[in-house]
Amino acid sequence: MKVITGQGFDKESAFNKQANYSVLYNATTSWQKAGKPLGDNLKEFAENYLETKTKSAIGVGCYIVVDSPIKDSREKPYKTENVVNLEKRKWKTYFLPVETATGNPVPFKGDAPETKAEGLRLAKQLVTELKKDITVEVVKKVVKGQPIAAVVKYSASINTKIGSFIFFGYENN
Repeated sequence: MKVITGQGFDKESAFNKQANYSVLYNATTSWQKAGKPLGDNLKEFAENYLETKTKSAIGVGCYIVVDSPIKDSREKPYKTENVVNLEKRKWKTYFLPVETATGNPVPFKGDAPETKAEGLRLAKQLVTELKKDITVEVVKKVVKGQPIAAVVKYSASINTKIGSFIFFGYENN
């Protein structure tokens, strides 16, 4: 038998597939009536509960809600902070080599190519060196001004609380 503890806003996020059994039954009321046993007493309670509820079936588990979670009920759980740009943004276009298979940028020596011809020349060089397919990607970067337009931050409601759970059951082999 495996006993695990977890925290989350619901039993699925708290369990998070930590053991190889399905959580089917809620044993919270039985656990409370038994005096909320913990430690070795919890293991004894869990074995007795699994025997009566599931006939000690393999692959079946139960859970106990120690502290009830309170989910975030806000419709818009965020705050927006606009970043003021004091000057006009100036952009510069670059033609950067990217590995076609993975989409990862390819490291190279020197400055970033500013024209398509320079980008193609660099890509041809890299293909002969690396023996991989290269894509030339157009990228615009802010040269002058603020590159950040706004920041959106998560803000949970005041009453939100993460719950504590105990899971127990017999694992599949």
